[in-house]
Amino acid sequence: MQVATDHAFTGTYVQRFRKNDPPGNVSCPCGHALRDSDHIIRHCPRYTGDRISTAILSTAFAPVHPLYPFHDLLSTRVGAERLLKFLDLVTRALSKPGSGPPLNVPPLALPFARLD
Repeated sequence: MQVATDHAFTGTYVQRFRKNDPPGNVSCPCGHALRDSDHIIRHCPRYTGDRISTAILSTAFAPVHPLYPFHDLLSTRVGAERLLKFLDLVTRALSKPGSGPPLNVPPLALPFARLD
């Protein structure tokens, strides 16, 4: 729920509620300027393997409205289960910025999952 309401420790949360934090708490360690929920769930290269293993992006996932970016995932049981599984794997990404997987994950190290 904290991810959907942007109350996880993301860059956007830091900008709104922790204005005295260092600038590094706003950006993503992968180099993206803003570490927000959308970036972590859909785009961050550090979590490509987790996206593949949970098949999260095989669910219809186009934002209906900018304020509700996870509507499509949360509107179906399968989508919600995949999102929860993904978030369980990447909980470190939603805590302090220094946590999470290594910055450079070789392509061959990524897990493969069937997208049935």
